[in-house]
Amino acid sequence: MRIMIEKSEDDLEDIDWEDLDKTIDDYRIQLDLNGHLKELEELQQDIEYSRDDLISAFCDRGKLLYKNNRYEDAILLLERALKYYPDQTELICCIGFASIYQESLDAITYFQRALGIDHRCSQAHYGLGLVELKLFSNPKASQRIQELLMALNPMLGSKLKNQITKFLMKRKI
Repeated sequence: MRIMIEKSEDDLEDIDWEDLDKTIDDYRIQLDLNGHLKELEELQQDIEYSRDDLISAFCDRGKLLYKNNRYEDAILLLERALKYYPDQTELICCIGFASIYQESLDAITYFQRALGIDHRCSQAHYGLGLVELKLFSNPKASQRIQELLMALNPMLGSKLKNQITKFLMKRKI
């Protein structure tokens, strides 16, 4: 059943269309996030999925959200996953990376938490290197972390080295 509401032209002029568009967009984003959460919780109840599959699904969805500049949503989704898997360094590091994009120092806490669980967690070391570089503009500290990271995970060590090189080149310009 459809209800029609008659509006006069004067009534339509009084509507703040920009604010209405923002409210509609916020509502759509919330529906989208709720859809992610509902789907992941349904996955969690399905016994065919392993714990690793679920962690991977949460991380993939979180990464998708922060790649689309939806950092707060990514953090919300990943923190919810942490309630089920509090010792998963991959989830913790994903939140740390989303925090870096928000330029939040909370990233340090997440990476340190991951290192408290596994002191050899290469993602956490890489994340701390990015924090030093991107949030503190400290390439020397990043280089020290990069040297340590080369021993743990040469691929991430090289990736951090490339980030440091780009940072230093931008600084010279």
